[in-house]
Amino acid sequence: MNVAHRAQLRDSDSFKTFLAFPQETQPLVYLWKRDQADSPDFIPANEAEVAEAKSVTTADDTSNGSRGSVQTVWAKRVKQIDDWKCVVCPESMRVNLIGAHLIPVKPMQPGMTGAQKAALRAANLEDAYEARNGMTMCSNCSILFDKGFFYFEGDGTFWISDALKLSNAVWAAREGTKISRTTKRLLAENWPSEPIIAFRRNFCMEMQKQRHKHDDKPFQCSKCGTGYKQEKKYHEHIASCTLNMLKTPVKEEGKK
Repeated sequence: MNVAHRAQLRDSDSFKTFLAFPQETQPLVYLWKRDQADSPDFIPANEAEVAEAKSVTTADDTSNGSRGSVQTVWAKRVKQIDDWKCVVCPESMRVNLIGAHLIPVKPMQPGMTGAQKAALRAANLEDAYEARNGMTMCSNCSILFDKGFFYFEGDGTFWISDALKLSNAVWAAREGTKISRTTKRLLAENWPSEPIIAFRRNFCMEMQKQRHKHDDKPFQCSKCGTGYKQEKKYHEHIASCTLNMLKTPVKEEGKK
C-alpha cells in the first residue's frame, strides 16, 4: 500500500477524517505511549532536554533564523503544550506553526537589548528559552505579533492595535476575546508571568505610538496608519508594509 498521508487520531473528528481516505491512500495508524520520546504528546519532565540542547549546535538547522538545536527543542516543547495549534486562530497545520517568543532572543528594535535583559531578570527567567516565554502561532499571526499589532493580557484577553482593527474585520472581532489555552498551558510553569506580559504590552504601545506619530502627514498607509510627507517614501512603505505582506489572507473563524 502506498502511504500518501500520516495523521494523528485524537478525537472522533480526526477518526472520521481517517476513514474518509480512499483505501489505497489511507494513512497508517501509529500508537505511542504518552511518555514515549517520539510521541506527538511527549513533553520532557523537566528542562533537562532544553539544557542539553543549549550545549549543542547543529549546522543543518535553518528554522527560526538558524539559532541551533536549542530553538528547535524549545519550539517543539511550546507546540506540545499548546496541542500543536495556533493560540490565536484555528491553524493547526504543523508546517505553518512556530514557537513565538514573548521576550525575544534578538532585539525587536534598535536599542532594546537592555530592556529585554531587564525583562528576563524581572520575570526570573534564566534566558528566553523557557516554556512560559513562548506561544504557538501560525506564520501569519506571528508576523503581526512580532510587529506589535497585538498582545494578550495576563488573563489571555487580546489587545488589538487600532491599525489592525481598522484593516481587518476578523481581527477587530477578536478584541476582548481570549487566546486559546490548553490545560497544560494554564499550569503556572507554562503561563507567562506579569513581567513577561508587561514587556510585550510596552512594546505594543511603543509600536502603536510610532505608527501614529506621522498622523499629520498627507500620505498615509491605509493598512497600518503610517504617514509620510513624500509620496515616494509612501510607495516604498506600501511595498513592505507588514499588513500587506501576510503570506495568506486571514481566514474568518469557522470558515474553511
